[in-house]
Amino acid sequence: MVLLQGLRSRHPRLASNAYNMNRLLITTVMIVAKFSEYGYYSDACYSRVGGIDSVEEIYTFEHNMTTLFENDVNLNCDEIYTYCHPITIKNENG
Repeated sequence: MVLLQGLRSRHPRLASNAYNMNRLLITTVMIVAKFSEYGYYSDACYSRVGGIDSVEEIYTFEHNMTTLFENDVNLNCDEIYTYCHPITIKNENG
């Protein structure tokens, strides 16, 4: 979710709707897994789990998202804090 929020902050005109939100989410999970894990599931597996019709479509989403991030999926501390701080406050207040 932090990565999606970072994408939205870097590209505020990025449209999200019921059609593409699922695709954005599953593609983000796939990119994070590839970036941070030694072993990860195949793109075809993510495509099936996410209900995406073809592997080519998830390849396209992955390419487009990494291009939007300029191939840098690292988030700085300020971006993480901006997203996580309100959640922490809410949990502390009950």
